[in-house]
Amino acid sequence: MKTLLTLVLLATTSVAQAERIDRTLDVDPTGLIRTEIIDGKVLVEGWNKPQIRVTGDVDNARDFVFKTDGDETLIETESKGGFWGGNNRGGHAKLTIYVPRQSALLLEGVSTSFAIIKVDGPVNTSTMSGDISLDGGKGKVKLESVSGDIDIVNATGDVSVSSVSGDIKARVDASDFEAQTVSGDIEGEIGKSEHVELNSVSGDIEVSLALINGGELDADTVSGDIDITFANQGDLHASFEIETGPGGQVKNRITDDKTTSFMSLSGSLQFKLGRGESEIDLETMSGTITIDR
Repeated sequence: MKTLLTLVLLATTSVAQAERIDRTLDVDPTGLIRTEIIDGKVLVEGWNKPQIRVTGDVDNARDFVFKTDGDETLIETESKGGFWGGNNRGGHAKLTIYVPRQSALLLEGVSTSFAIIKVDGPVNTSTMSGDISLDGGKGKVKLESVSGDIDIVNATGDVSVSSVSGDIKARVDASDFEAQTVSGDIEGEIGKSEHVELNSVSGDIEVSLALINGGELDADTVSGDIDITFANQGDLHASFEIETGPGGQVKNRITDDKTTSFMSLSGSLQFKLGRGESEIDLETMSGTITIDR
């Protein structure tokens, strides 16, 4: 009976601490919006108002900060030990944040997942133990997660995406696109790009892309496969350099050129299409590299 009473009291205390948030501030529509959220799920949605509105629930609302200083706005769930930890951790948050579409976003979280939609400004988002999804973003876009998945669509400009143990999915028109993961897969469709760099240690890379004339593609993995399709490319003028380790192989579906080997320790394939203006560099140790059109 005593144990049951204790559980009821704890549950009652938890409910009492939970508070509904609904606050609005007038802001510079091109200003910086910064979040520091511990343990939460956050939806950020762009709208056509010079205001930021935050709605949702925070378990410990007394630790909730929402303030503007000049052209910068801070939204934070605090803890006495600071953003990265401490004995008094901020409460769970479930928030929707409406922001001016042209705002610059600097979103940080711990055990927090972010979903970002309808934004037209630069986006910089990082989290530990959380997923990130983004629809939009222009100029400089940078997404980082330690142990979560990343899904990005409709971003343009300079795009960088990285995850340690999560998968990356991208459908973007980025002039410069970089994706890195340690144990996850990289999958994507990339529009006309000047530079594409794809790196995975133990995951697969499967990307359809088009390079501008003189563009660069650099993709490598240690134990995963690489599958590159040059879709909607038109005439492809490129120089190919493909390297494999002792356990790797190459499937060339573009030309009849074959891999040459050196004492069965590695494989190599070089050939040129058209004027050879673009540079394609692909490498794996023990996976399979497939190129197609």
